[in-house]
Amino acid sequence: MNSRVCVGKILSPFGIRGLLRLKSFTSPKENIFEFSKLFIEQDGCLVLLKVDGFRNYRANFLVDIQDIGYRSIASLYT
Repeated sequence: MNSRVCVGKILSPFGIRGLLRLKSFTSPKENIFEFSKLFIEQDGCLVLLKVDGFRNYRANFLVDIQDIGYRSIASLYT
């Protein structure tokens, strides 16, 4: 059985390099990055996100996702 649990939410693109603002629903919030795979659902399909890096930003995170290098591409994920 494949079950999914929502562990966070992509809020918006950040900056011109295609970073994404991410809100974590885990406790502590950094635990979201302990999952072996993170997916988002787009148009009924699951898309694997490969996290290249992250940093704290206010109460959320700024996340660098592999293959997203521009704000215009990042906006497709929100």
